[in-house]
Amino acid sequence: MKKIFTLIAAVFAAVSVNAADWTPGGATPAAGATLVDDDLLTISTVFEGTNGTVLDEKGEASTVTYAGKTFKTYMQIRVDAAPSAATPTGTEKAGSTPLVIVAKKNVDLTYFYRRQAVTDAGYADNDGKDMKIVDQAAPTAAIAGKAFYVDNPDDEYGQTYKTVALEAGKTYTLWARGTTGRLYGMSYVEGTAPSGGDDQPSEGGDIPAGWGDVYTWTGGAEGAVEAGGTAVASDGESVNYANSVYYTIRINAKKANIESDYTEITLKEALKAGDKIAITGYRNKDDDSKNGNLYIQFSNGSSIDEGTDVKWNNIHEAVGQQPNTNVYDVTDAMAGSTSFKIARSAASTNVFIIGIRIARNGGSSVKGVKAADEAAPAVKKIVKNGQVILVNGDAQFNAAGAQVK
Repeated sequence: MKKIFTLIAAVFAAVSVNAADWTPGGATPAAGATLVDDDLLTISTVFEGTNGTVLDEKGEASTVTYAGKTFKTYMQIRVDAAPSAATPTGTEKAGSTPLVIVAKKNVDLTYFYRRQAVTDAGYADNDGKDMKIVDQAAPTAAIAGKAFYVDNPDDEYGQTYKTVALEAGKTYTLWARGTTGRLYGMSYVEGTAPSGGDDQPSEGGDIPAGWGDVYTWTGGAEGAVEAGGTAVASDGESVNYANSVYYTIRINAKKANIESDYTEITLKEALKAGDKIAITGYRNKDDDSKNGNLYIQFSNGSSIDEGTDVKWNNIHEAVGQQPNTNVYDVTDAMAGSTSFKIARSAASTNVFIIGIRIARNGGSSVKGVKAADEAAPAVKKIVKNGQVILVNGDAQFNAAGAQVK
């Protein structure tokens, strides 16, 4: 079982953990103070920083809640000049400090913070107002995050969190510029990915024979129809394609807006490390340069980002619709999640999902839809932007609430 610890700004003896949380305490840490020291990470300040208490509009103690976590305090994480080869932690900004993070093992680190929008440009990962993590061996290149979300993207300031993969034996700097640097806390778990890499799916339909399904959904059987045949998408809009017929879930939301624009799969049983998630679908443009890609955010904050590495078959005028299946391995970082949201990783086109399967070695198979007095199927519901489109593996509804299956 994973042990969860809340660590405050103080020196701690090394303890054995494979996951932990950290939030800043009330006292301002001195320069060089050790904030975390366990068997995964050492985190320390560089300069004397400032800790603050979250206040409401009346100046009274309050909280910030987002991404399923609530924070009462923060630490100022800022520098006056960015890290460089000569000064890998940057130069001092009065009342603030960068943090030095030493990874003892491969670690997936999620940090929660407030950042400022770039004028007329909104928010972007590792832009001029973001809080960044850099490898001190290459301090001018920020590490790309596996997840990057802003809870209130229309405001000048956004409550944000990001997950990065840290590599064992490396030293990193966490820093920000300007007024962006409120760090609310961190969560981290032992990982397997190298520094800077996203969780990537395996290729093809490689679920081993004999594995049981712990969740299945299918949007309809393949079958020949006349060219230009129509199926109804889960959002109530028509999807036109040739040579097959499916009910689909259209994934057209962007990952930057996944908190408000998404399709969510909710499960009765938590995912386990070693499970496999198979998604079957296709894209709606006959152009390999405009590939549709998926971004999957799990309820525990971990994610899968296909980037440009995964290919979904496209609609082709001559040969008709040809869906394909991509399979994703559930890692330790994803384990325990009871739901996941899906959006687009790339903005060029949409992916239309016609089937989802989660399989487990030794898992019990879920076949078809069972009556109410029998054991419930593993799926609870599928939700798109708050609209229930599938309940208990049975009926499918469009956005207006009309049953389409």
